[in-house]
Amino acid sequence: MGHRRSATGHSRRLTHRAAVVGALVGALLVTGCSGDSDGSSNNNNSNSSTGAKGTKPSSSAPGVAGSGAVLDDKQVAAVLPRQGDLPGWEGHQGHDPTVNLRTQEWLPVSCVKRKDPICPGALFATSTMFTRPDAGTITVTVYAYDKVSAAMGAAVPMLDQYAAANLLPDSIHDSRLPAEIGDSSRAKRGTSKLRSQASVTVSRVGTTLLIVETGGLNAKIYVGAELVALGKVIAERSRQVQNGETPTAKLKDGVLDYRKLGAS
Repeated sequence: MGHRRSATGHSRRLTHRAAVVGALVGALLVTGCSGDSDGSSNNNNSNSSTGAKGTKPSSSAPGVAGSGAVLDDKQVAAVLPRQGDLPGWEGHQGHDPTVNLRTQEWLPVSCVKRKDPICPGALFATSTMFTRPDAGTITVTVYAYDKVSAAMGAAVPMLDQYAAANLLPDSIHDSRLPAEIGDSSRAKRGTSKLRSQASVTVSRVGTTLLIVETGGLNAKIYVGAELVALGKVIAERSRQVQNGETPTAKLKDGVLDYRKLGAS
């Protein structure tokens, strides 16, 4: 996973995404599922980050649920949670670079020559990783599209791409989520390439696709409600940015249980 704009940025991104791949090889068992109906998202507030105003409405195909604005590279970066937005987790404290998908490579997908089904309408992508010694890693990735229908069409192949990149093929299963995240959401779970458990959740909010990956060394075992809680924080931040607001959503204390739970 990784990539960047200049030679230096490109190298930095490759290193960052490679670190994420290694970290995500941790233990995680999720309860959960794929909800893929499109509906309105409910959003609450809380804390931090830089916002963006002046977003312009996207054009969406008739019958496509949800609406959103087309985001520029700075607005895409603003969606990412910052240090303190996931209490108890250590995050990257600098700026996570944003990739222009039309001109720069980005793994596990590539849009420079439109090699992947997620590419039509794809504009920008960025990601960041949080770590906690007793709970592993949480990686958040944001993709921005030029219209709602483009993001909607890329959701399933995006989930497949990320699951294939992180999980052993014979282990991948759809995972039932107990509640919807954003306008639509889906999840998969399985065994990582180091024989431990991991999960990938993809949700759509307007013109964005939001990916939350959990795993890493000493990974916490999540139940479906915890994955939904994580996903909703990122979904709310995306909705806030698309509405021209400063993103303030953060994870509430006590939402994640750090006891080592068995499969549930």
